[in-house]
Amino acid sequence: MPVLDLQALIDDRVTAIRRFHEHVGSKRAELDLSGGIDSALMLGLLTRALGPENIVTVYSSIHSSTGSRDRAREAAAAFAVPLVELDMTRLFDELVGSMRQALIAAGYDGEALDARTRKGPTVLGSIRSCLRAPVGRGFNRMTGGGIRHGTGNEC
Repeated sequence: MPVLDLQALIDDRVTAIRRFHEHVGSKRAELDLSGGIDSALMLGLLTRALGPENIVTVYSSIHSSTGSRDRAREAAAAFAVPLVELDMTRLFDELVGSMRQALIAAGYDGEALDARTRKGPTVLGSIRSCLRAPVGRGFNRMTGGGIRHGTGNEC
C-alpha cells in the first residue's frame, strides 16, 4: 500500500507508541542507536511520542566504524536525548575466542570453524546482536526502566 500522506503515517505511529506506553503504564523507553537510518527513524518517533527526557539511547560498539558512532551521536544530539556509549569489542573477541576453544575441546575442527565464520558473516553477527540486547536492557533498567524498542535486529 503506497504512503499517500507521510504526516498521517508519522502521526499514526507516534500515537500507537504513545498508546502502547500508556497501556503498559510506562513513560520511558530505551533504544539501541546504531548510526543507521532504522534506529534514527525509531528515535524520532519515540521522541515525538514520549519526549526526549523519557528516552535513553545506547551505542554499543563491537568492531564498529567511527562513521556509525558519529551518526549515532548526531542522531542523539538532533533529538536531544542522552547517548550511552560502550565499547564491547574486547568482550566480544574474548567470548568468541572462548566459544571457539570450547568447540575445539568438544571435538570440532578449529579450521572448519574459522572457515565457516569467514564464509558467513551472520554467524558472528547474531552473536553481536545477542550481546547487545541484554546490555541495552541493563542500561534501560539502570536508568529507570521502561519499554525497550528496536528495529528487529535482535536475537
